[in-house]
Amino acid sequence: MFEPAFGLDLSTGFIIDDYGNVSYSYSDSVNYRKYLEFVNDLYEEGLIEKDYEKCTRDIIKERCSRNTTGVIFDYSWHMSMLYSAQYNEYNGDTPVFKGGVPLSGEHQGFYIGRNAVSGIFGVTKTDNVISAVKVLDYLISDYNEDMYCFGIDGVSYYMDDEGNKVFMDAAKDDAFIQKLGVNPICVPSRQSVAATDMLLPEWHIRLDKQLAKYVRKPLPFMYVSSSDVDKNNGYINYISKYVDDEENDFITGRQSLSSFDAYLNTLDNMGIKEITSIKQKQYNLYKNNM
Repeated sequence: MFEPAFGLDLSTGFIIDDYGNVSYSYSDSVNYRKYLEFVNDLYEEGLIEKDYEKCTRDIIKERCSRNTTGVIFDYSWHMSMLYSAQYNEYNGDTPVFKGGVPLSGEHQGFYIGRNAVSGIFGVTKTDNVISAVKVLDYLISDYNEDMYCFGIDGVSYYMDDEGNKVFMDAAKDDAFIQKLGVNPICVPSRQSVAATDMLLPEWHIRLDKQLAKYVRKPLPFMYVSSSDVDKNNGYINYISKYVDDEENDFITGRQSLSSFDAYLNTLDNMGIKEITSIKQKQYNLYKNNM
């Protein structure tokens, strides 16, 4: 929520500057420290929930129903579908929770978007490479996209007189949609603004369009070799957990910022520079093939 104002991206950890250079925000010795100092001050002043580490969506939702929550940072679609919906006075026409312009400081604030295609995976070991690639090709096809975004014609949606897909009432039941297999998380899929907008009220759609100019593309999801995959898995399993734990310790004061340099040294010893160079190589390959 606050890190973009310091020129950081802590959602993925990696950020690309205007010149195409990839860096790791958690190892930014200047801006990340400033961010930690700022958020620690907010925490000490009581402006951040003391038990923020334990706040799940269910807890926040329950607090919304009691009108005891002021600011939330979450995905856009939760504005109307989850949080505003907890208030008895919400009728779908006027928001209770409303997204705002990202905070700015020394740097212009921004939101980090999602890659248009997610859940990508590669084929490494198989006796049927051609068949495996055909399956991947089918999964990301326009035909299959219709099914995982909208479901089945006549079951979850219908075509109107202008040729547009329109969700049926049954599709507004989340349990029904999940059972049908819409928006699966285990296969490659493309994001669909059209499918999402069908489930949102008009005010939410308009607001999303207004805030879209503040969204920055994330680092593309792409591996270039099996060894890179192994190293990236090491990052996910060790380094990302380490920086998350340390961030919370610095913010809450469980660990003094006087040990920040030692934290940076530990990151170096864990191999963050090599991981960052791999991300740079991946990004260069991506740009050269676009």
